[in-house]
Amino acid sequence: MSDTIIFPEIKTLRKHAGWIKYVCIHTMSFQVWTAGAVPRDSDYNIIEGHENQFKAVFDDLEACLNAAGTSISNAIKIHIFLQDMAIYNEFNEWYRNNIVKKYGDKVRRCVAVGINGQETVVEAEIVAALEEGEYYDKCVEAVKKRLKIKD
Repeated sequence: MSDTIIFPEIKTLRKHAGWIKYVCIHTMSFQVWTAGAVPRDSDYNIIEGHENQFKAVFDDLEACLNAAGTSISNAIKIHIFLQDMAIYNEFNEWYRNNIVKKYGDKVRRCVAVGINGQETVVEAEIVAALEEGEYYDKCVEAVKKRLKIKD
């Protein structure tokens, strides 16, 4: 089963997320896929400052995942796209202090790409598991069986 959720307006998103006017979440079986989040305000202006951009992107992703019934805590994989790897250490420190400490360490990929708008230094997307549901439960049971983990 697959559902595409179109959020022309998500009340839980911060003001800077007002630019999201397209499909931002797709659910499939036990997974939720987000579209890439970029740090723009409600007038589609780029948010200033690297740390502000990092925070805006992950706040928006968390709000989208919450709307679908999950959170960054259930991330299967986080995809991070940086405008320039010269800011990797800065991003990585922010990520450790704000994402890893709050949600735990997650499988992630971080690559340099040309992002539309030179002042945009980061874009990210997340694939997360749903917290509840038949497919999620089946997946957990299959992994437990494969790893020989008993309840």
